[in-house]
Amino acid sequence: MNKQLQLFFLLLCPVLMFSPVQAQSSEELLPKLLEVMDQQPKYELQKLSEIGLLKQRLERTNHPMKQYWLYREIGLAYEAFVFDSAMVYVQQANRMARQIKDPNSILEAQLDLAMLLAVSGRPQEALNVVKRTHSQTDNPEIRLQYLKVCHKIYGDLWFYGYLPEEKKRYEALHLQYGDSVKQLASLSSYDYLVVQEGQYLDARQLMDCRRINTQILKMFDSGSRAYSKAAFTRSQSYELEQNTEKQKCFLIASAISDLKGAVKDNAAMATLAGLYFNEGRVELAYQLIKCSLKDAEYFNSKLRQVEVSNIEPLISAAYQLETERQKQHLRQMLYLTIFLIALICAALMLLYYQVRKVRLTKKKLERSNARLQQLNHDLAASNEHLNQLFEALSESDHIKEQYIGNFFKICSDYIDKLDEQRKYAKKLVSNKKGAQLVRELSDPDFLEEEIKAFYENFDRTFLKIYPNFVTEFNALMLPENQFEPKQGEQLNSELRIFALIRLGIQDSGKIAKLLRYSVHTIYNYRAKVKKKTMVPKENFEDEIMKIGTKKSSNTLEKEKEVAVF
Repeated sequence: MNKQLQLFFLLLCPVLMFSPVQAQSSEELLPKLLEVMDQQPKYELQKLSEIGLLKQRLERTNHPMKQYWLYREIGLAYEAFVFDSAMVYVQQANRMARQIKDPNSILEAQLDLAMLLAVSGRPQEALNVVKRTHSQTDNPEIRLQYLKVCHKIYGDLWFYGYLPEEKKRYEALHLQYGDSVKQLASLSSYDYLVVQEGQYLDARQLMDCRRINTQILKMFDSGSRAYSKAAFTRSQSYELEQNTEKQKCFLIASAISDLKGAVKDNAAMATLAGLYFNEGRVELAYQLIKCSLKDAEYFNSKLRQVEVSNIEPLISAAYQLETERQKQHLRQMLYLTIFLIALICAALMLLYYQVRKVRLTKKKLERSNARLQQLNHDLAASNEHLNQLFEALSESDHIKEQYIGNFFKICSDYIDKLDEQRKYAKKLVSNKKGAQLVRELSDPDFLEEEIKAFYENFDRTFLKIYPNFVTEFNALMLPENQFEPKQGEQLNSELRIFALIRLGIQDSGKIAKLLRYSVHTIYNYRAKVKKKTMVPKENFEDEIMKIGTKKSSNTLEKEKEVAVF
């Protein structure tokens, strides 16, 4: 009655149905499975390392009871890993139990042997071992172990049986031993929950089955065999509802847990391979079934090998067919690629000849362009020469115009001045002041004033023609030797000498007469200035002749247009 009340409250209690596996799709979980499959050797080494530590402890002990427990522990470690090794150590545990003559140990060892035979697909042999085992014991753990073994054996006999009457009898015994397990086990224990889960599954009470299954999944981590079994049972509940997506999710979770725990006696991988095969994903199914077959051969489970062998040939044949189809496709692609390469080679050859032809044409054009450029250069040089001649003529005309105008003005001024002097002399003579006239004509200041007036008139006229003469002249001189006219003067003696040179008067004698200096003085001035210049002495006067020839770009363009016209 107490158990029924506990079960009633368990069913009423809202158990969280959410599982991390349900939060992801099978396509999201699949990469994790393939990753763990690649790491399978690592997990196998971890398992062997754990077993190796137990074996080392066994080698270091001589105590029979400790040896018994270590043999039993190693056998359980090998139980889902390597059947033959598990059988060796379980039998060693049986031998040690008989040696120490402990009834409970003998019974435990026999039950371990029976469970090993049952899980490896040998239920009838397991039943024979159980029948030879005395089930009466005061130890509740051993009693519970006995009931669990019987529950497992009769469940397998019911599932794999052929005769209807026998299957019915095995079903009844399976249910009977399951109820016995539930009566003896704690309500929250794994043993109770796993039996209750199985009964709900057999009765197609799938919601209740999943409620219990969620509790079991919470009790264990991925990598333990209990978690693998619970995830596989969950997938069976979805299989009954034909919910293939969720079935695959929990099969993947079970397979990942099997791989992490190095569980070779597994069913999830083969079942998953069958589902993907039915979906047409032959390559993935082949990869999974090969892994499952390798695990079955590693464990040496006849049951698993038979189960895998039922589907492996179909998947392998389909895989071979798919591989052959892919090879045929690759061959076709290879032929197409070869054809395209040949086509590209032909196009490249044609392109090469076209490029070569273009290059020859380009070279001809380059030679023609070179000749045209040379002609243009010669033409430009001729134009430049014509421009220089034009500028020289223009400058000469400009100077002539300036000087002719100035000459007429000076002549007019001197005529007026002579007329005034004539009138003044006539007046003095008429007034009989001849002595005064002689004194005035003999005054040297009169000549100095005339020379000064001549210089001022020359300076003004020259700078009107060449307004930048002083600046350009100083540009030819060293900074410390530049000439600056005195206050009230426009040009000094040195500047006037080279102003006359700029006007084309190169002879020192002519320059001396115009400026009323001696030839020796003019020569000294010219030599002195040349020592202070920045340009070579022999080129200095040539540079002087270039002063005033620089014109603005607009003026040059207009003069060129006029010249071309």
